[in-house]
Amino acid sequence: CYAGILDPTFVWKQMGALLTGAVLSTFVVCVWMYIDFGLLWKRHVNDPEFEEDWGVFTLKEMATDFWMGVARNPRCLHSLLPSTGGFDIKRFSNARAGLTIWIICNWSYMAAIYFGCRLEAGGEPVCEAT
Repeated sequence: CYAGILDPTFVWKQMGALLTGAVLSTFVVCVWMYIDFGLLWKRHVNDPEFEEDWGVFTLKEMATDFWMGVARNPRCLHSLLPSTGGFDIKRFSNARAGLTIWIICNWSYMAAIYFGCRLEAGGEPVCEAT
């Protein structure tokens, strides 16, 4: 326990809830992007990063468009960040948040191994004191 404040195995103990939250929030962002950049693609024609193949052109390919994406590097907040061309959603989620969370998960799993953590029969996490 770091200075008695932070439990280093917190991520390991809460992985089920964290994964559930990640899946639900990812689905919400995917639906928003499908609607905004796919179905309402004409709103983004004047965006600097707009490409001709953005958008949903036929609803019969809805599943493919949803899972593969309708925009390569979608950006938002153009008016608030004019010097950068907007906030790059894909780069932020892959690089900044994704890689940072990966490192935090690795450290928490190493702490769980060090403290001898295991799951009880009911799925309750238990760690031995060392």
